[in-house]
Amino acid sequence: MIGFRNDVVQPEDTVAFFLYHFDGTTWSLSDSVVRTSGLLSDDRFGRTLFAVDGRIFSAGYGVFEKNGTSWNRLFYSDKSLVRLAGTSASNLFAVGSESQVYHYDGINWYRYPQFQSVDKVFTSAWAMSGEVFVVGNDGQRTYILHGK
Repeated sequence: MIGFRNDVVQPEDTVAFFLYHFDGTTWSLSDSVVRTSGLLSDDRFGRTLFAVDGRIFSAGYGVFEKNGTSWNRLFYSDKSLVRLAGTSASNLFAVGSESQVYHYDGINWYRYPQFQSVDKVFTSAWAMSGEVFVVGNDGQRTYILHGK
């Protein structure tokens, strides 16, 4: 589970993410990231978790994979990614603010160019056997993208 705290104190806004682990009986803090505005490169994991093929991924300013007790950044994004979906570790989708829709094929991350010029926030994704659904909005309308 990931927890989030923003102190909203200007001029240096501090944001913290806390990663908790449940062992079947109790919750314990297993990792944390505390950053001030603009220090996105220090993130070790993002704001959401996703498990596939027995592996744990996280989305934030990039996509991260848990490797034992540490995290590996699979790629960096200067805009926030908010959701991951996929059917395997070599078929992942990451979506987020500023019209970001990415696909990972196990080797490369690909950003779909047809969505880059639209002003949408994609907030959810769901994938199953050869199909993906992405949900977003532009402040007035909700959009559902369906890809095969």
